[in-house]
Amino acid sequence: MAIEGMLFFALAELYCRFVLPFLGVSNEPVQLPLIEYVTRGTIPVIGVLAYTAMYFIIAGGFYFAYYEPPENQYLKDNKVQKDVKVRWSMSQPQATTTEVDYFWKSISTSVKGCVSVGFICNWNHYILQGKTRIYWDATQRSVLEVVGWWLVAYILVDLGGYVVHRVLHWPWLYVRVHKLHHFWKSPTPFVVSALHPFEILSLTSMTMMICASLPLWWPTYIFLIGWIYFYNTMDHSGVTMPSLWKWQAPVKFHDDHHKYFHVNYGPMVDWWDKLFGSYLKEEEASTQKFNEDTFHNHWATTPGVRRRAAASGAKEASSAAAAEAAAGKREKADAGSTTSGTPPGSDDEVH
Repeated sequence: MAIEGMLFFALAELYCRFVLPFLGVSNEPVQLPLIEYVTRGTIPVIGVLAYTAMYFIIAGGFYFAYYEPPENQYLKDNKVQKDVKVRWSMSQPQATTTEVDYFWKSISTSVKGCVSVGFICNWNHYILQGKTRIYWDATQRSVLEVVGWWLVAYILVDLGGYVVHRVLHWPWLYVRVHKLHHFWKSPTPFVVSALHPFEILSLTSMTMMICASLPLWWPTYIFLIGWIYFYNTMDHSGVTMPSLWKWQAPVKFHDDHHKYFHVNYGPMVDWWDKLFGSYLKEEEASTQKFNEDTFHNHWATTPGVRRRAAASGAKEASSAAAAEAAAGKREKADAGSTTSGTPPGSDDEVH
């Protein structure tokens, strides 16, 4: 954890010190009570406590809303993978040691992930000091501008999450980093932050870099961070429920990612998977082989590549048809020559 943490801390420092000044900073420090106590020394501790609290409040809220009491009717009807049970204690009905171990490992791994985020709380130090593009005073901005930039951040963060997640499924990185998260084939709310330190630092750094580079009003930045975490927890709930916004992917979309592994990478929407060929279709789940060791070349199935392949195939088919037609004409000509007494392949000149 320490090596990954120092690496991403250094990357954040370099970006905030040397890149953001070229983009322009807001110079609007956040005006909150007791802000003077948030210093370079205290912000990692505050950040870890805040992140851990967010984890237990949101993940715990989802868990107790849908999984307690065990075997409640809503859970029976709406669990995505109905054959996988979730138990936190051997005193619960039909609990097994494996189920209980899986539950507590998801929490212990998530807490480790929450602690690792403390290494990159320097992002928030620069944000609170007004040394990023995030600003405090929105009185000079229109509602359209505030909402518009929030939507831009939402789309870019989701696209960035797709790219990072997909890179983590490259065989070398998957085996060494992301495989830990796929230890849980059927996710639960407490699995949301059960990530290798390199992974959680990669995803969080990407999110912070995008947010710090855009003119976001500080409250909308906080709302975006909370919303991303809320929806990712909902994604990992393992329980079918309606999407809060119509364009967001249903819970089953990400549950299938844990079940079938190298598909459905998008964090909140399925647009990027459909665009870049990694979206799992229902018919594929029953006709193709999906397991942890089957790495798919999704780039070969993106719409653009498929169109080019179709065009190339049509061109080859047209050329083959033309060649076949020409061959047929030659055969007919040779057959005609044979019936008229002229040897096949000879000319009609009489010597």
